[in-house]
Amino acid sequence: MGPLFSGSLAEALANASAFLQQEGQNPGLVQSAWLDFKDWTLNDLVNHLQEPCQTFAWPDFCRVLEGLSQGQPLQYLLGRANFRGTWYQVSLATLIPREETGGLIDLAIKFFGDSAPTQILDIGTGTGILAIELAKVFPQAQVVASDISEEALKIARVNAETMAIHVDFFLSDVCKTVPKKKYQLIVSNPPYIALDELDLMDPSVINYEPHLALFADQEGLAIYQKLAQELPAFIDKQGLILLEIGFRQGQKVAAIFKEAFPQAEITIHKDFYDKDRFVQIKI
Repeated sequence: MGPLFSGSLAEALANASAFLQQEGQNPGLVQSAWLDFKDWTLNDLVNHLQEPCQTFAWPDFCRVLEGLSQGQPLQYLLGRANFRGTWYQVSLATLIPREETGGLIDLAIKFFGDSAPTQILDIGTGTGILAIELAKVFPQAQVVASDISEEALKIARVNAETMAIHVDFFLSDVCKTVPKKKYQLIVSNPPYIALDELDLMDPSVINYEPHLALFADQEGLAIYQKLAQELPAFIDKQGLILLEIGFRQGQKVAAIFKEAFPQAEITIHKDFYDKDRFVQIKI
């Protein structure tokens, strides 16, 4: 790779930024990468800027820099990603958690208020972030989570065990092998990207994140159609279904679920970028 930079931490970070720029990557990645690498705050960084960089496992960070120079996502290089203030293990078998996905949890909290669901199902759990965070919010609930990828489930199990959170994980294509009972809350962040949207995506997502968890047929709607077919047998008569969607899919997903649940109250909610991101189905 490039040189093993020396000098103070401030000098090394400046050299690292120049190295990324030379390699055609965003030099601004260096500071955020270093903060995540060390799990530091900005105050921590300021307090250590004049110390020798070799004090801080700098050769290990240089290996991260090499990956960044090739366009690899930082989270895969570190093997972890932060979601709602908690570090989750990730691998190439899992999507990198996005903060906007936390909107599903916020909607669940708002809906249930002082009450709480006793049975929760997370379909397409990936790293397990939704199942685990919902288990934290609703500690009395029994939480079930499924994924079609055994490799993703291995990561989800590690995350739950690391946080001492109990979740029952199942290898399943949508609801095929999950316990058949009535759930008060069902959440899902399924694959929803259409193949014709490739030009809208960052190359690092296309090149590194698992396509099984990204893309779906039928203009990205195939998994929603399958969910709409299967969920009537699993949702409680006063339950709530929460789905993450692509920003152009709100009306189409709402229509799919209105056909499956004619009496349901269906609403579309935006993320913090003011884009349609969630569909809520109140049975």
